[in-house]
Amino acid sequence: VEYACKDTIATHQLFQHQRSIIDADDLKIWKEIELPFLWTLLSIGGITLDQEKWLAIAKDNGEKADAIQAKYGKEVPKISEKTGKPLKAMTYEGINLASPKQVKEEFARQGYELEGTGEEFVSGLVEKSEFAKDLLDFRTLSKRAGTYGESYIADHVEADGKIYTDYFQIGAITGRMSSRSPNLQNQPREGGYRDCYVAGDGNELVIADCVAQEPKFAAYICQDEGLID
Repeated sequence: VEYACKDTIATHQLFQHQRSIIDADDLKIWKEIELPFLWTLLSIGGITLDQEKWLAIAKDNGEKADAIQAKYGKEVPKISEKTGKPLKAMTYEGINLASPKQVKEEFARQGYELEGTGEEFVSGLVEKSEFAKDLLDFRTLSKRAGTYGESYIADHVEADGKIYTDYFQIGAITGRMSSRSPNLQNQPREGGYRDCYVAGDGNELVIADCVAQEPKFAAYICQDEGLID
């Protein structure tokens, strides 16, 4: 209780100090942009996810990733050196595409000595090496099957079938909003993921692109004729 009281008193003192140096123009962005937008954010509810369609996409991506992996290697049980019988532990026959070490060794075998196996090193070989193209496709499909699969639904979809993301009004350094848990502003463009989000009854989803909004806000706020033009 004592801490709560001190916290309130300190906050009030800070408020009084800020008010002594802030004029009406300093609050213009807050009053004319951020405050009205605050009520818009508070009015946003959840959005429905077509879970059946979502899982079908994840399954398809997983099967495509497995097919690429099967071209280069497969997972098999380890064999006991003592008994000669299969163990519960698994190993790979061929190349495990999820192993940077084995991937780097395969590129070296093909005559490509790479510093690393990240996309920045591999993408330049796509036109020369089928393995490079398959590797990048495998990684994309595997990530989608994992990140945007059953775990996505378990972590983010509520009992009513909707996702309630966390919006941050000034979430980016530019002043734009951001979204987390999950980031609904960063869903994959390809693969049909965005088609899985369903508008509520009596509503429709629309695309609205706010082109170059920061300089336009700046022009409105400062009323500079050149910037407005």
